[in-house]
Amino acid sequence: MTGKRSRFGWLACLVFGGLCGAGLAYVISMIAGKPLRPDAIVGMVGGCSLAFVFVHWVAGLDDKESSPPGVLSSAPVAPEQVTDIDEYGQFTVDAWMGGPDSDEDEQQLSIMALGLSGETGEVMEVLKKRLRDGEFDRAKLKKELGDVSYYWARLCRAYGFQPSEVLGENVTKIRSRAARGVMSGSGDDR
Repeated sequence: MTGKRSRFGWLACLVFGGLCGAGLAYVISMIAGKPLRPDAIVGMVGGCSLAFVFVHWVAGLDDKESSPPGVLSSAPVAPEQVTDIDEYGQFTVDAWMGGPDSDEDEQQLSIMALGLSGETGEVMEVLKKRLRDGEFDRAKLKKELGDVSYYWARLCRAYGFQPSEVLGENVTKIRSRAARGVMSGSGDDR
């Protein structure tokens, strides 16, 4: 499939992957008790972005429809179609177990970052099994990508960003790089 959904899928992979790498860098720096070197952070962000692009390519995510989770009930229900990313961001705030003051709590912020990194690992596990064992559980991949989206959107809101704002700035940055012919390479200021 080509068109708007396809372009958004690739962009989402780059954004979510970069955020996972940034979350991983944050967690490592918290554990180490000191800031990481900029080249280490860039490597983690770039590596995770590439991993998500790889996931998108291997899984063929443009082939079928997908929808992120949108309910709080544990009862089985048909998935909702979420079309407003900012409403989904508010959903993550409302659903967050830490309560309304979580955005100022370092432990809760760390749980959000660790959740993003952990769910990224779950996505990679599904793809590893496809490559290693020839088994691919598309439904599990869809669920794990929904979990990545949940933590990503929650971190956006925790730091005062609307998810659409983050995606919009990334679209501008990626289009600028494409126009200048600097899509490959490293560093945010290319």
